[in-house]
Amino acid sequence: MKIVVVYVYPLNGSGHYLELALRFLTSYHEYPSGLEHELLVVCNGAPVTEETKFLFESVPQVRFMTHDNSGYDCGAYQAAARSSPADLMVFFGASAYLRGPGWMA
Repeated sequence: MKIVVVYVYPLNGSGHYLELALRFLTSYHEYPSGLEHELLVVCNGAPVTEETKFLFESVPQVRFMTHDNSGYDCGAYQAAARSSPADLMVFFGASAYLRGPGWMA
């Protein structure tokens, strides 16, 4: 089964979103999911930057896509779902973080 975890990362210039992404990444590494998956980072509102790639480079199976921010997070979720052949998708907004291991099992 192909599982894709989607994290929406708004790129509107606000440093607040960087802090939230760091919190998500810290919890992502601290608490293993329990299932093999790919992380898709949706850059919402601006193209993928080298800084964004550097930020998420610690995730082994990561890929990126750009969304125009129409529909905000829900629009990004819909765009990710339309472009993915995944059997299961798990969606996280910018303020999400993980609170324990096995969060996907």
